Amino acid sequence: MEGVIEDKTIILGDFNVKNTPWGSPITNARGSELNNLINDKAFLPLNDGTPTFRSNSCGSTDVLDLTFISSGLFHYSSWRVLAILAAITFLF
Repeated sequence: MEGVIEDKTIILGDFNVKNTPWGSPITNARGSELNNLINDKAFLPLNDGTPTFRSNSCGSTDVLDLTFISSGLFHYSSWRVLAILAAITFLF
């Protein structure tokens, strides 16, 4: 990822990894690996623990859609899950 990540970068997606600092009930190996990468690059998570996934069949929720931002953009960002659309939005 060298050369791809710059000071004003947003990384977001349906990573389908689990890590308790993001709000998941457990941490899996891929969640630990992503967390290490994000920490090494000094990115900040915008997720606040609000579930981004809901299983209607199991009745469970989880945080699988993640957003990370470089420190240069942090003060200009806002993050939330829209209940109606269940999507992530950014307000700059």
